Amino acid sequence: VYLKRLDNEIQIKNDIDYKSIMLDLNVVAEGINRKKHKVMVYTEDNENITFAKAILKRRVSDLQFIDVSISCSMLVDLVSMKVSAFTCPHSIIILDGDVRENKSMFKKIRNAKNVLVLPGRESPERMLARYLYNLSDADGLWTRLALGYSKQVCFREYSYEQIMETRENGRQNAKKWFNSQLAFWGRGAVKVLNPLFDSISQERDSFVANFDKMILNFIHD
Repeated sequence: VYLKRLDNEIQIKNDIDYKSIMLDLNVVAEGINRKKHKVMVYTEDNENITFAKAILKRRVSDLQFIDVSISCSMLVDLVSMKVSAFTCPHSIIILDGDVRENKSMFKKIRNAKNVLVLPGRESPERMLARYLYNLSDADGLWTRLALGYSKQVCFREYSYEQIMETRENGRQNAKKWFNSQLAFWGRGAVKVLNPLFDSISQERDSFVANFDKMILNFIHD
């Protein structure tokens, strides 16, 4: 049942589909010239958004990333409790890869139709730090990033050991390190994220394939 105002009167509409409701609520009509509907995306933080955009590339034109940081545990709870705004077909949730290490939490979202998990089994910042730290000092990537840039410069402010520390201190070090280096890594950090994803191409391709399958559950044109 859907209530619609017609000629200043509220009328009851039966047998109306979800797409028609969304078109009415957004005051748009179906057609080739109408504004494209975007799917809302909730993530843990801005770093997650940077990784998601880098891996999905042009596909992000279908998405609207919500500018709010919500903890992984809170997102998992919102999904598992079936809070409307955090369910399909209202939004997509993208979580960091380290959720896989928390078995009880991962179990809650395993069958959710709107949850994607970034590649890896650690936070995306640490996955990138591990990749860069294991590169040879002579790898051509360093000089392609910026004149004078090197592994030593990359880990000068925050050492690899500090980034990989356990608990909250290490997590915050990883985020601070990541953001301190963004100026060297190109727009959207693609100069380092593209090589990283190439090094884990199977996981990258699986994430993209899961997204392509998932997006079909959402209203977009």
